[in-house]
Amino acid sequence: MHRHVALTSATSAAPACSSQCRYQTARHAARAWGTIPASARGAGRVKIGVPYAVGPGGTVDDCEIIESSGYPEVDEMTCRVIVERYRFKPARDEEGTPVTKVMEEDYTWTLD
Repeated sequence: MHRHVALTSATSAAPACSSQCRYQTARHAARAWGTIPASARGAGRVKIGVPYAVGPGGTVDDCEIIESSGYPEVDEMTCRVIVERYRFKPARDEEGTPVTKVMEEDYTWTLD
């Protein structure tokens, strides 16, 4: 899956989210992004490869950067928000028991 998020220094934005992912409110989610790190402002488009593990409770248990944006603060912010804010219906095994599932996504950020 690929997500594109545009951030400017004047506003914050939450990523587009799959139908399984939900936020309490759009405004609440947008606050989580904070401001663009000064080192990344004006960088244009950057891409981050992120696998993360969705646990049996539907929360993200682990997030890892496998393709860095080149801006450690942006990489950290991406994982932080995924872990703190993303919620899913957990995957289930053949018996219907919730299980951990690893998801992998690419994020393309436009940093103005």
